[in-house]
Amino acid sequence: MPLNSEWSSKLSSRRYTEAAQGIVDKGFSVLLQHGERSAYFPLGLSDERQAINRASTLNDELQKVGWVTFCSRHPREFVAAIFWLDRPVVSTYATFFSGLPPIPTPIRRVDGRQIYLVEPDEGFRNALGRWIGRQPGAALCGIAPSAATALSDERLKSADIVLFNRLLPDSTMDDFRSRLKATAPNAHAFPIGTYSESDDIFKSVSGVPEGYYLRRRPPISWMEPIEGSQGGRSPTGVELTRHLRSYFAKLINGETRDPAVEGIRFTGREQQILHCLQRGMPDKEIAQELGMSPLTVHTHLKHIFEKLGAHTRTEAVMKFLQK
Repeated sequence: MPLNSEWSSKLSSRRYTEAAQGIVDKGFSVLLQHGERSAYFPLGLSDERQAINRASTLNDELQKVGWVTFCSRHPREFVAAIFWLDRPVVSTYATFFSGLPPIPTPIRRVDGRQIYLVEPDEGFRNALGRWIGRQPGAALCGIAPSAATALSDERLKSADIVLFNRLLPDSTMDDFRSRLKATAPNAHAFPIGTYSESDDIFKSVSGVPEGYYLRRRPPISWMEPIEGSQGGRSPTGVELTRHLRSYFAKLINGETRDPAVEGIRFTGREQQILHCLQRGMPDKEIAQELGMSPLTVHTHLKHIFEKLGAHTRTEAVMKFLQK
C-alpha cells in the first residue's frame, strides 16, 4: 500500500531538538496548521507509515477541537529568541518544547540573577520558565501571562532581568518598558519572540538598516550573552549594553568560532561578504562596500554557497549563524 504523499511531505526529522529535554524526541515530527497558526508536533515514532497515520489522526483532532485545546493536550516545538540589542538587532535563540508541567507558585527566591518572565502562551510560559531556572547563574523569580498581571506582581520589583513577549496582548513594547521603569527601575527589560521555525526570526528582521546577528544556542545557554556580566552586583544599563556589544562583537569579528561552521574555512573576502549578508545588504551595496564588481561578488557568493551547502542568501546566512 503506497504511503500518503500529502502527510509524507509534512513529516520531518527535526534538527536542534535533542537538547530540549523533557519531551521524548524520537523519530518524526509533523507540521500541523489551523487557520494562520502552525507548529511542528513530535510524533514519537520512527516508522514512517505509523507516523503518517498518527499525523492524520492528530490533524483530525486539531480541526475538531481547535488550536488552543489541541495545544493544551499535545507538546509542540517552538523557537524563542531574546533580542538583546536593537541597533544592530542581535539575538540568541533556541528550540524548546511545550508540554512541561506548570511551574509551582510562589517561586522561591534563590541566589543568582533574578529573571521575571512575561509570556501569554501557557505552554511556552511553562517551558521557558523551567529553562530559565536552569540557566547558569540565573533564577526565575516570577512569571506572568500579561503586562497587567506582571506590573501588579510584587515579585517584579526583585527582578534583575525582565523577559517579555514583544507581542503582549495588553501592551506595546514601549508602553510596557515605560510602565516597568516606574515599577522596577533597576530591572533590565528584553523582548522575546516565539516562532514555529528559526527561519521566521530571520524573516522578521532581515533588511533592517543597522544590520542583525542571530545566534542559535542550546536551551541551557539561551541567556549566554549576559553570563558573567554582573560581577557580584546588578550592572547599570550602560554596563550591560557594553557587555552585550562586546559578546557579539567577538563573534562577528571571528574571535569565537561557531561549532556549526568549525570545519569550514572561508577566505578573507568570503568572510567580509558573509558579514555584509548578515547586515541585509544587496549585491550592489556589497560591491560598493568592498570595492569590487557585482560579478566578483556573485563569484564569491557561489563559493560560499558551495561550502555551506546553501542554495539561497537566506539559507547561507542561517547556516553561517548556527542554524
